[in-house]
Amino acid sequence: MSKLKIDRITSRLNNELQEKVSFLLGNGYSQAEIIKLGLELLYDKVLANKKPSIPGLLKSLFAEKGIGPEDLSTNYKEHYKDLMLEKYNR
Repeated sequence: MSKLKIDRITSRLNNELQEKVSFLLGNGYSQAEIIKLGLELLYDKVLANKKPSIPGLLKSLFAEKGIGPEDLSTNYKEHYKDLMLEKYNR
């Protein structure tokens, strides 16, 4: 991702977009607000659709402490048996 500094944006708008901008201006939004909010929405949409990287996934896996009994990895059969007995012996 490049780190270009952009201070200004100039764009030609088709008729449909001109009508939308006029509507938003008429509802109290400034041109700057329209551009900024649109950029935020598009940025969030792109990030939401971005597939996570392997290093990012690994980092998230180790970021939190696991839940459950501390000895679960060694005594999982015993814990599973207890859960099943509790579930079906009501």
